[in-house]
Amino acid sequence: MTKRTSLEIRKIFGFSRDDINRLEKSKVIKPQKNGQGIASEYSEKDLERLLDVKLYLLGGLRISDMEDLFKNKIDSGRTISEHIHLYKKRIQMLEFIELMRAEIRKFKETNRVRETKTVTLTNPNTKKNEIDTYEDQVWDALGLFFDLSFLCRGESRSEENLKEDKKRTLKRTLEAYEKLEHFIDKLGIEINSKMLRECLIEMASEPFGDDSEIKEAVMEWVEEYRKNKTNILDQIEKKGIEPAANGLDGAIQEQYKSILRNIISFFLDYFIDEEELFYLLVNVRYFLDHLDKETLIKGKVMIQ
Repeated sequence: MTKRTSLEIRKIFGFSRDDINRLEKSKVIKPQKNGQGIASEYSEKDLERLLDVKLYLLGGLRISDMEDLFKNKIDSGRTISEHIHLYKKRIQMLEFIELMRAEIRKFKETNRVRETKTVTLTNPNTKKNEIDTYEDQVWDALGLFFDLSFLCRGESRSEENLKEDKKRTLKRTLEAYEKLEHFIDKLGIEINSKMLRECLIEMASEPFGDDSEIKEAVMEWVEEYRKNKTNILDQIEKKGIEPAANGLDGAIQEQYKSILRNIISFFLDYFIDEEELFYLLVNVRYFLDHLDKETLIKGKVMIQ
């Protein structure tokens, strides 16, 4: 095969001159030098190596990772798998946010129509501030979702950032717990904040096991959910969504129930996933280890 010049390499792979220089400097590629002022030549082996580089870059690694990667200091297969999973989750999140934008707009429009009295409701005296409360519940649910999605990410690779990362994790876990308490009390379903605190006290007294035990439990929960998804959603409809929407009626009630169904269905599909649930439980375990046990017994959730 004819050897390629630096210019040809850049055109094929879309690399900049700086990218090529960095790859040469780190000895990822080793072109033949033909003397001062004469362009380097790249062999078939260099081209095959550059195909690997392109693959790893598309998989989420950086040019600066390449030297460690080819010296086997980074598990490329695992890293790329993690990035692919992350991209899939981002796509899920984008689709969910788009859906929620549309649903919230419909809810507002349905309420506007209700206020103009152009539709007939069985309970037309529902007040505007009550409608606002239902809309607040939707934003509370989204806030909880975003906190939990933060807690589902993997552990930080950077040792320098690890301490600060753990602080943020504790803060976001506490915020998620407070939002959950607030949300379930507003919904008016069977579970309330008192029951949630009792559950937290019990969990704090019996911490999760090691990572292997968590992984085993996660696999069982995910399998159970997938087998019984329809029944689980039916129960949530009867015990959660229907009671939560009791204060509304007509078109606006149906719209609110649609929003709750979409949030809960997506919530379960997003988080009941081996990788997401594993990291979530690891971070919950870290949170439980740092709870102030004395104040927890008194009903106040605080971090030590």
